[in-house]
Formats: sequence, structure tokens, C-alpha cells
Amino acid sequence: MLDKKRNALGPWWQLLPAGGICAYFALYVVAAALYPGGSQADKASVGFSWLHNYWCNLLNTDAINGQPNAARPVALAAMGVLCSFLIVFCVTCLNFLSSAQPAYHQWYQQVSFSLSTMI
Repeated sequence: MLDKKRNALGPWWQLLPAGGICAYFALYVVAAALYPGGSQADKASVGFSWLHNYWCNLLNTDAINGQPNAARPVALAAMGVLCSFLIVFCVTCLNFLSSAQPAYHQWYQQVSFSLSTMI
């Protein structure tokens, strides 16, 4: 019965977290293109440097060079996408493990409780 229910979702459900991670990286590349500039190494630099900036610089309200950060809304959306699809990934894995073998039942309860406290 569980196998029929799990297979009814189709293979697209299993690929959903991978698509979410790809969307996260795509949004972060867009955010990097929108970043006005500045890094810890050179506050007057223009744009986002993959070598000298941290990814968290894209989430600041102001860029390091003092200009308003136009990349922030896109970077926040990327973080929201990542968190959402990591939740989907965890739920999918827990659903698979709980139906795979009864020995995982106690582990499933512990991880479910841990995830619910994080949310």
C-alpha cells in the first residue's frame, strides 16, 4: 500500500529538491550581478567578486562600498527557496525511511521532532 502511494507521486517529486537547489544557485548568480560593489579587500571595487566577497554580503542592506544593495531582495528570495526545498528534501527522506524498514521508526520520530523544533 505504501509503495503504491509513494509511486503515485511520480519521479518529479524526488527531483523537486534538486530543482530547488538549482533555482537557489541561479538566483544567487542574479543577485551577484546586481551587487553594487565593495569587498573586505577593496571597498571601492565594483560588482561582486567571487574571490573577495562572501555570499552573505549579498544579504546586507547596504553594500560594503556604502551604496544601497539592490541584490538583497533577490538573495533573500534565494535563501527562501533554499530553505523551502530543504524542508521538502527532509520530509521526502523521512517519508522514505519511515516506510522502508520498521527499525527506522524510532530514528524517524527523533528526527521529526528535531525538524519541528527548528521550524
